[in-house]
Amino acid sequence: MTRLAVIGLILALAACGGQDGSSVETSDAGSADVAAGADPAVQGCLELVGDEQFAEAVPACMAALEQVPDSERAQAALEQARAGLASVDAGAAQLDATAGELEEAAGALPGTTD
Repeated sequence: MTRLAVIGLILALAACGGQDGSSVETSDAGSADVAAGADPAVQGCLELVGDEQFAEAVPACMAALEQVPDSERAQAALEQARAGLASVDAGAAQLDATAGELEEAAGALPGTTD
């Protein structure tokens, strides 16, 4: 029962994490980005970041920048993906620490078993 409570808490916190309201603009604004907007690599990069799939977005955005080095949108998306990935990693570490603390606290309660 205790493990189920810990797992439920971890899943709830994970669902809330990484939602800072930021997003990558996908409008065609810059001159280099107008041409890059048609590039499938840049578009794929932007979509991955927009979907908050940061681990997949970092290599995709790096590949897009190799194909379209002047793309400000791909560069901004890469920076956001790296920041998002760092945030997810920090959140996972915090969840691990919290889960450990909860397990210790549950073990200290009289009459509890796993």
